[in-house]
Amino acid sequence: MFIRQGEGLWSAPDTFAFSKKYHCIEPCFSPDGNMLLFSSDRNSGNTEKTLSIWKVDRTKSGWSEPTQLDTTTINFNDWTLGAQWTINERLYFLRRISGMPQSFYSADWNGQKFSEPKPLDAPIHTISRYTTWNILVAPDESYMIFPSERPGSHQGTDPYARMDLFVSFRKNNQWTIPKSIDDINNPGLDYPLTISPDGKHLFYTSKNTLHWFGTAFLDTLNK
Repeated sequence: MFIRQGEGLWSAPDTFAFSKKYHCIEPCFSPDGNMLLFSSDRNSGNTEKTLSIWKVDRTKSGWSEPTQLDTTTINFNDWTLGAQWTINERLYFLRRISGMPQSFYSADWNGQKFSEPKPLDAPIHTISRYTTWNILVAPDESYMIFPSERPGSHQGTDPYARMDLFVSFRKNNQWTIPKSIDDINNPGLDYPLTISPDGKHLFYTSKNTLHWFGTAFLDTLNK
């Protein structure tokens, strides 16, 4: 869904035309705003059992028709979702294959095709041992934020309800050990949505409520 701002007021929420008939989740704009990635069940009989990543491109007349990303390298398993696109034209996403732990992957785009996706290095890849969900990657890949029930999160009986937000920084071409974002984590599911275009605010949900928070905490944790 989307809303528009005009004359200091927000419009009523509306649904993109390309998503009115299908289940579409996890939208992500490219850094230049000209491409929108999302996960959808468009080819799966309208069920959440299989989700794949699609994209639309901004045109003079609006958004293009959806196109599914490559089904030989990116979309070929039960669940592929949580797409993130960086200024280096690198795709990050979450992959879940039946009978295997879900993991985060990345693949590079060379203008014509994607490279073979690779799981993220340790210590990020080790989160497959814990319940986790989608990833939020800074456009310049300087950090990533993701929800997880790994040690350091609020504990409880429901793994999804106890997931907190963690951040990892990219240093010397490696991801650092994730740290809990204690300034904003609460008991219950904390879930990252997006970073504002100027990089100053994180938008996320907690207890099914939308929140926004200044990103100054990144400087404190990046030590």
